[in-house]
Amino acid sequence: MSDLQTRFRTLDDLPAPDLWREAEIRAQASQRGATRSISWVLIALIVLLTLAISSAALVGLGIVKLPAVVEPSPGPSTDATVEPASGRIAFGRYDRFLGDFVVYLIDPSGSGETMLLPGAHEAPRWSPDGRDIAMTSAGIFVNAGQPGGSFRAFTTFDGTRYLPDPTLNLGCTVWTPDASRLACEGWDDSDPTRNGVYTVSSSDGGDLRRLTSNPDGGHDGPGDYSTDGTQLFFGRENGPVMVVSTDGSDPRPVTSDSYGAPSLSPDGRTLLVARDGRLYLIAVAGGVVTPITIFETDFNDASGGSWSSDGKWIVLSLAIRPGQWDIYRMRPDGSSLFQITNNGADEEFGDWAP
Repeated sequence: MSDLQTRFRTLDDLPAPDLWREAEIRAQASQRGATRSISWVLIALIVLLTLAISSAALVGLGIVKLPAVVEPSPGPSTDATVEPASGRIAFGRYDRFLGDFVVYLIDPSGSGETMLLPGAHEAPRWSPDGRDIAMTSAGIFVNAGQPGGSFRAFTTFDGTRYLPDPTLNLGCTVWTPDASRLACEGWDDSDPTRNGVYTVSSSDGGDLRRLTSNPDGGHDGPGDYSTDGTQLFFGRENGPVMVVSTDGSDPRPVTSDSYGAPSLSPDGRTLLVARDGRLYLIAVAGGVVTPITIFETDFNDASGGSWSSDGKWIVLSLAIRPGQWDIYRMRPDGSSLFQITNNGADEEFGDWAP
């Protein structure tokens, strides 16, 4: 037998490789590896889920505290739907051609603005029934904002000022609770001893009565009557906020520091005052003073605050940029600041109708 035949016979005697068996063995090994991988993934997921549940429990129990998310201050809102409020607001807008203020009416949402009447008039104040408006021009606008409304001047005009006194200047805007009389800031340019608070009849501006006398010759500015009408709160120039009985007796200080004329809250418990561009709340009982913190800006000058009839809002004049005062409203704690007007002219003397 040849060598070649011998070699082939030798090869025939060798066992043939079982390829199908090897493939099966490899497949089984691969499956075992995949099963081990899936098992490890499931174990990892279970561990992560356990940690998440434990963390949530710790946070819920207060053991672990998450850092607070600090939102940036949004600034004064201009969205009229953010904080609804009702009523009507009277205010004065400076007219540079007149060199004085003109009175307008507007809704708290910033809509429905109308001029009440042309000409120079300041410091409008609604009557207790929300029908008429008194102004420093010595008269009353009857049926303000209604068809047929008209301005009724007091007594006789002598070409310079309204009587009943030929030398006494009167700015009469603060109503008694029964609307029968008006408290006035009175001053005599030639005789400062006459300076003080006076009252007149709201029907015609007559029946002049003196209520206070400033011992330093400065001005006394009436703020608001007490809810029962027995007292008047007023601001004394370079002096404290004062209160006096309506017959002129028992004048006494409410505060030790000087503030502007106060506005009394509808519940009769809190006075709203201004000083040096800031607003403050003063407790009638005890005189505790609390400053109001308004939206912080580089320039912030507030004045002229008064209350809504439900005591939930304050209307004020605020400048958040130099040289422009607009009408805003806010909560008594300074929150929910909302811009009502946005005009290039200064706007002041906001007063909310009952």
